Parts: sequence; C-alpha cells; structure tokens
Amino acid sequence: MATYSLLISLVIYVMAFSINLSHADPRADLVKQTCGKVRVQNVSNYFKYYSSITDYMQDEIYRNKFAFKDTGEPPDRLYVLAQCMDDLTNDECALCFAQISTLIPSCFPSTGGRVYFDGCFIRAENYSFYREALAPEDTKRCSGILNKGQEFSVAVKELLSKMLLKAPSFRGFASKHETSNGISAYGMANCWKILDRDLCSICLSEAVASALSCIPSTEARVLNAGCFLRYSDASFANDSNGEHSKEEVFSYITYIMGVVLICVIAIGIGVCVGKLTYRRKIRLKQSKETEDLLLEERVQYMQFKYATLDTATESFSETNRGYMAPEYIAKGRLTEKVDVYSFGVLVIEMITGVQNNKYQSDKTYETLVTCAWKHFQSNTVQEIIDTSMTIDQDAEEIERVVQIGLLCTQESPNLRPTTTEVVQMLRKKDVELSSPSKPPFTDELMELHYLGSLDQQHPSTFGL
Repeated sequence: MATYSLLISLVIYVMAFSINLSHADPRADLVKQTCGKVRVQNVSNYFKYYSSITDYMQDEIYRNKFAFKDTGEPPDRLYVLAQCMDDLTNDECALCFAQISTLIPSCFPSTGGRVYFDGCFIRAENYSFYREALAPEDTKRCSGILNKGQEFSVAVKELLSKMLLKAPSFRGFASKHETSNGISAYGMANCWKILDRDLCSICLSEAVASALSCIPSTEARVLNAGCFLRYSDASFANDSNGEHSKEEVFSYITYIMGVVLICVIAIGIGVCVGKLTYRRKIRLKQSKETEDLLLEERVQYMQFKYATLDTATESFSETNRGYMAPEYIAKGRLTEKVDVYSFGVLVIEMITGVQNNKYQSDKTYETLVTCAWKHFQSNTVQEIIDTSMTIDQDAEEIERVVQIGLLCTQESPNLRPTTTEVVQMLRKKDVELSSPSKPPFTDELMELHYLGSLDQQHPSTFGL
C-alpha cells in the first residue's frame, strides 16, 4: 500500500508541476517582420501552397513546437519553417503559431519573409533556407532604456557567455539569469531545431556579439536566420528563475516515474510468485492428506469384522453357501466397498481364522498373506487351515481357493483378476488358474517374528 501511495503522490506532484509550468501568455508580441524583394510568378498558387502547408503544420507545431514543409513547383515552390521558444507549453505554442502564421501572407506577392514574436518565429521563402544560420537580413533591436551601472554590464556579459556554452549542447536552448551585487540580468537563447550543434554555435556566437553591442541597454533582441537571443533586466522566460528548462525537469520526473513503475512491477511480480508458491504448497499438502485418507480408507476396507460377514452372508445361510467358506463372499451382499485385493486378503483370513480384534492391523494382513504364499509354494496349504472349521472338501479345492486369494493380492494391480473373474474361478472348477506372483510384502524377519509369536499364542492356528 505504501508503494501505491507513493506512486499516487508522485502523479499528483507531476500534475501540479505541469499546472505551474502552464501559462496563458503565448508571448505573441510582434518583434519584427521583414518581407522579400523578389516577386513570385503565380501569386494564387503561392497562397494555395501556403494554406496547405500551414494546415499540415498545425498538428506538428502542437506536438513538437517545431515544423517545416515545402510544396509546389519551382520557381514558385514554397518552403516554410516555424518554431516556438522552448520555454512555451504546447498550448501556448499553438496559440502563438495561430497568430504569427496569419502575417506571412501579407508579404505576398513577395517570395516570402520572416516574422519574429517573443514566443515564436516563422519564415517562408521560394528556396530551401533550412540550413541557414546567418543571412544578410539578420538584425537586432536594442532598448532605449539604459542602465550604465557596472554591475548590470557584468551580469549581462556573464549571462550571455553561459548561454552560448549551454544552448548548442542542450537541444539549442538555454534560459538563465545572473546577478552581480544585487543587479540581475535575464536571458534566453534558442536555435531552430533543424540546425546541428555547430551551426547553432555559429548563429549564437554572432547573436552574442550583437547583443553585447547593445549594452548598456536594459533589453536587447537579436533576430538571426537560425536563432533568436534576448536579454533583459526583467524576467520574461517561463523558467528563467531556475537553472533547468522544462524539458530537463520533465526528463527527470519521467526518470523517477520509470523507477517507481519498475519497483511497483517488481513488487507485483514478487507478490504473484509468492501467492503461486503458497498455493502450490497448499495443493501439495492437500494432495498428501488426500493420499493418506485414501490409504486409510483402503486399510479400513481390508478389515472385515465377523458381524460384517454375518450380515453379508445372512448368518452364513445355506442358501448363500457354496462349496467352501469363501463362496459366502461371492454369494452374499457386502455393504462396504470391496476391491479384489481386499477380497484376496479376506479369503486368507477366513481360512486361517485369525480375524479378530487382537490381530486387526496392517502388519497382520501382510504377515498372513506372506504365510498363504510360503505354504502355497511348499505345498503345505492344509497347515494354515483353522482347526475349528469343519471342512470335508479335499485338499485340492482348498489349495485352489488359496491360489485365488493369492492371485487377488499380487503386487501389480494389472495382474489381479476382476471381481467377475474371481466369481467364475470359485464357481467353475474347470477354469484354469494362473500361477500367482510374489505378494508385495514378503519380509522374512516379519514372517519369522509373526510365526513365532503366533505359534506361542495359538499353536493350533497354523498347525506348526
């Protein structure tokens, strides 16, 4: 929240700063207008060309505070350039251009001319003048009000020297003020943006020399082909009270905004990654809990109490009895969900008779199956039959039932028969049985421990 508050505060600050930089004065005071001495051949075409060019330049001048364009056929081809001083806002520049652009047509049928306002400049010719830094028509205007004090002269000279150094290196613009013993001088220098650094420096060097010749005038303007320079004893530029132009300030603010935005994005990414990681941990935890629950349910399904069997077989009714005790399961109706593996374990339990509260545990089932496997392998299945059970069937049928139970408890679920196949195996003796593979848990130590303890407690259970 603190980051977002900072961002909002910065945006508000930028808005407030923008308002402070906005002024209603486009400085559209006419400084000088000059017209060419050569006449065009087709005046009507010249007017059309000019109208077309200025229509195009309106949008460009608003966006960039600078525009140039040419159109038509020589010798009446028309070239036009217009630019605002850099300290004007886009809105102020648009207002200044709207007024200054109406003055050039007053020069027609001349081939063109120049118009200087304090806030903007426009020039039209029938030749490409875009790279001209100086021209014979360059001039200056010195104020009739004088300040002969040494302090003012020192301030102006220092001011002009610094603007000459700064402007060519800073997009052709400089706005400064200097003070000498409490006496201030304000200045602004602006090259047309079509000039490179060297041409701008040439233009402003001549402009500074012309301005120095105006001292001790309290104000002077130099109107060259490629630049405009002004000094005064009063502030006139929008940012003349500071050392940074509006572009510098906004560049700095844009940089700060970019840094803040990057920080916000980074924090957002961190929060998202954190949430995804947390959710993944929760899902893994839930998945583990689900697996544990399913395992617990599986174990529960493997544990059948006597009451459950009694209910499923209707108290071991003769109508539900088949050839052997395990067929009670096939014919009866269990109310619990029973898978094939559980059925196989249940067969072993019913034959051995060890299903009771004392031995209800996973290890008991594992040991029992490991024991229906050892005896099956050694052809001693009869030794695991509960002595309390009255079985008059032959040993071959007993071994068949044990073999079915072992098939149901094989390690790979794909090897286990389906419930339907189990029922057919029990009912149809002619169905050939495959040889069961080793159960999933054959722990020799567990088997020995279990057989030893079982022999001590129930010596008649396994006949050992």
